[in-house]
Amino acid sequence: MKTSKLLAAILLVACSSVTKAQTATSLVVLDTRNLNSSPSYYSREAKFEFKQRSVINAPGTGDYSGMLTIAPWSDNSGNMHHQLNFNDGGIYYRTGLPGNSLWNPWKKVVVEDDIGITIADNKKFMGAFYQTNDFSTMTFSSRAWQSVQGINGKAFSFQTHNNGGATGFEMMAIYYGESGKIILTPNGGNVGIGTQNPAYKLDVLGTIRAKEVKVDLDGLADYVFHPTYKLMPLNQVEQYVKTNNHLPEIPSASEVAKNGMNMGEMQNKLLQKVEELTLYAIEQNKSKKELEAKLAKQENQYNTLLEKVEMLTKQIEKK
Repeated sequence: MKTSKLLAAILLVACSSVTKAQTATSLVVLDTRNLNSSPSYYSREAKFEFKQRSVINAPGTGDYSGMLTIAPWSDNSGNMHHQLNFNDGGIYYRTGLPGNSLWNPWKKVVVEDDIGITIADNKKFMGAFYQTNDFSTMTFSSRAWQSVQGINGKAFSFQTHNNGGATGFEMMAIYYGESGKIILTPNGGNVGIGTQNPAYKLDVLGTIRAKEVKVDLDGLADYVFHPTYKLMPLNQVEQYVKTNNHLPEIPSASEVAKNGMNMGEMQNKLLQKVEELTLYAIEQNKSKKELEAKLAKQENQYNTLLEKVEMLTKQIEKK
């Protein structure tokens, strides 16, 4: 395990830091369980102690822990003292200047295992992977999901890098907080679900379920109602349908099977056909009214003629 290798390396460094005049095969574990000594307590020494975890405010689990202190300096000119705490919850690390009375906060040492790397909430995690060839590679950074409501920010980001490691273009970003958005930047290319070769910004090989779909269009087919629009005569529509087995300006079944269907364009075409049907209905209604008027006029003429015939008939009978 990598944890064992890390501990062995730390102990080796600690042992080599003991005064040259001393020869030792192991470190003595001091029982200082009830003490939380300040950085200034340690000076030019390496020490391993048995500690009660709550006394030193170490994160993790379990009541007790082991703590390794490496204090190479006697004053602040040499920089930090270092402490590692080992408990059932993992390995934790903190530092402090030799002249200070307080340590800096504990930080967890991230250790890889069979399932990967686990990070705690609100802790920053950054990683990068660079290929050995000349192709661009990816890096990502994350601050996990914020538990504080009302804060908006970038929680996860993918970026391209060139083979020299220089940052390139951001490809994708996930935001936390009220915005809660996932963004594929203009440099991010296409997204495929169920397909390895997406040809569109979102290419799904399967069924999409949604409560509502909004399609942006440049304009609707209201041009059909413009006075200059030329409506195809119905006898020509009839001939077109008999010949092609589909409406004019509407793709055939074979074309849709081969090329798919543009939803916005098809909705507009169907609206165009509905509006054309409305114009046909209006024309038929006008023709119907004209025909009804002609029939009414002919009926009146017939009734008038019938009255005259009846009058002539009566006059003839009287003679």
